Amino acid sequence: MSILDEYEGYEPIGPQEDLIRLLAEYNLREEDLQGAIRTRTLPSGVANADETQYLVHRSILRPHGAFSCAGDNEALDFCETVADEMVHAFGISRAEAVARVNRQWSEPEASLGEVPRVWIVGSDLVYHDEPADWATGIYYGFEDRWWDADGDRQPLPAP
Repeated sequence: MSILDEYEGYEPIGPQEDLIRLLAEYNLREEDLQGAIRTRTLPSGVANADETQYLVHRSILRPHGAFSCAGDNEALDFCETVADEMVHAFGISRAEAVARVNRQWSEPEASLGEVPRVWIVGSDLVYHDEPADWATGIYYGFEDRWWDADGDRQPLPAP
């Protein structure tokens, strides 16, 4: 079994304090999740090396609010802030902004509605960029030179 197979179906949460916060939010105890929690130690040379990272099985996670990719309240707040940034910066409706955020991190599933392509939960990498940067990238696309005020920026089509 490869190391990738070992973690197939699991989402990284972060250090133990992030797991504790997630379990409290979901009203669960670690012992309730036999086999649904894994740990790994990050290799030397990466941020927080030698720190134990916790992962939970995707079946545990639930979408929060209007954002199918938000796996906890912190992610919900972040997604709402990104959507708010788009509303204020680009004058689009809240519904369009929410749809754009969901398109960025989710994909349509005929029987289930939007299904996360990426779960935002715990100490997620998306938090390394500011909501305003995400909003602009989601609105214009990340391939466009959206940061160049002199460029001819065209928004991506609305979902």
